[in-house]
Amino acid sequence: MGYFQSLIQTRMFVLGMLFLLVLVAVSIGFGPLADADSSVRSLDVQQSDSMDKPPFPPSAAYPLGSNRFGQQMLWILIDGAKYTIGMAVAISLAAMVLAVGCGFAMNALPKWISMPLAESFEAFHFVPLALFVYWLVAPVLKLFNWSYGAEVEFFFPICVLIGLSVPILAVYVYRETREIARREYIVNAKVLGPSRFHIYRKHVLPLFMPKLLVIFSQQVGRVLLVFAQLGLLNVFIGGGTEKVVGHELVKNEQGIMEEVEILSMFSNSHEWAGLIGKYWPQLEAAPWLILGPVTAFALTLIAVNFVAEGMSTAAQWKPRKKRKGIAFSRKTDSVV
Repeated sequence: MGYFQSLIQTRMFVLGMLFLLVLVAVSIGFGPLADADSSVRSLDVQQSDSMDKPPFPPSAAYPLGSNRFGQQMLWILIDGAKYTIGMAVAISLAAMVLAVGCGFAMNALPKWISMPLAESFEAFHFVPLALFVYWLVAPVLKLFNWSYGAEVEFFFPICVLIGLSVPILAVYVYRETREIARREYIVNAKVLGPSRFHIYRKHVLPLFMPKLLVIFSQQVGRVLLVFAQLGLLNVFIGGGTEKVVGHELVKNEQGIMEEVEILSMFSNSHEWAGLIGKYWPQLEAAPWLILGPVTAFALTLIAVNFVAEGMSTAAQWKPRKKRKGIAFSRKTDSVV
């Protein structure tokens, strides 16, 4: 039984992967319905003369409550699932591809270059990744966002997160593949004259692939945690849009009171980390605004950990060796 067959028979992997696939499928299928329902409810709230104003608490009409625009939190969470999980998987996949290439390049370098380079990359282990991302991304998304387009606001944080994830992953790939390349049959294969790239592709990567899949699933969990940390810092992956959340009276230069709009930044993609960061100041006034995104985030992280644990268990599986028995002849009772 091969690795992928044992992977399918691992319960934790199946449960975690099934949860993620169903969640993304529901998000993709019900996304347009969520937008239509949210726009209709927002219009109803604006035209209503009732004293009840959003955000509404959980009820039969609003299972998870609503935000201050009257939009259902349930639909917002469903709509944001595909962006949250999709961006985490895309960032992790791009970082892993670059890390494998960097690991191969480091193995091709002399040891007096590759070893100090690997030790310098180890510094990324001791500083939270979210801080590096915030220092680089905040000027673009918060201070000078008026001078950049929507494409820059979307792709720049993603590129920064990919670039900062590569060094740590590249060091791991470099060290693991170096250990695999020291196996006797791989060393002997060099006598036949293949190129370094051929040995890396045909001999090293097939052995390293199970561990590579485990690293990839763990990286998805790390990216989701970075999303949550950036959300608390009001940095939204995928960009944000300013919306009017209220009005206040202020004095102008002539000393006359005038009404001014209160603007606040909201995530364009409804990704869950942005929802947590945006609604965190309203935790005491409207706790349901935080409960939904936190619960969704926690369940998704548990599912990702299930997938990673299942992959790790399947990678450690080894086929049992068949015991050779001793057969006796019925007629002569001699050993066959």
